[in-house]
Amino acid sequence: MERLIEQCKILTLNFVLKTGVDALKALGVRTSYRGAKDAKRVQERYVAQAEDIGRDAFRLDRTDRQGTPLPDSGRLMFGHEKAEGGAFMFGVLADDLFAAGFRMVDVNILREDHRDRLFVNFKREDKSPELQDVAMLAISMLLDSWWTNLQGFRNPDGRWTLNVSGRILSNQQGINDKKVVRMNPDGSFRLLQVRQPTT
Repeated sequence: MERLIEQCKILTLNFVLKTGVDALKALGVRTSYRGAKDAKRVQERYVAQAEDIGRDAFRLDRTDRQGTPLPDSGRLMFGHEKAEGGAFMFGVLADDLFAAGFRMVDVNILREDHRDRLFVNFKREDKSPELQDVAMLAISMLLDSWWTNLQGFRNPDGRWTLNVSGRILSNQQGINDKKVVRMNPDGSFRLLQVRQPTT
């Protein structure tokens, strides 16, 4: 029987960014733009993918800022959003992926009308593509940052996606529930509590 991890063709970390996009672009990170028409085509593709596997594309009751329902064809692995006083970090996950044979193969920015996103893609490869050292440093800082919103999906096309937003840029001392996202050898995920120092 195929192990869960063998079903993963690409794992994507999808970071919603409010700042720093122009700096990443200047460092050489590839950038593209998606307008309303392109976004609609993507949503139509999600609906078609869900229908092909007998899944309700709107079962998760997701909406955009205007309250319009958003489709999704993936299977929700986990969802932890707007953790009260809590946050998540992904730096160790990159080590888990590397140990499992995944390499960072592509990093790109998608600019949309209402938000900017940074995609960090991992795939089983012999080596990672060459990126400028300064770009790699900036991406490492994102992986080692703390974030408040997290959802994980396994999609029908073999792409697994971790959607991340709510970067904490200040007052990290106020985080009272810290967790790191880890991947188990079988491809499942767990959240590992970070022990707080005692005084």
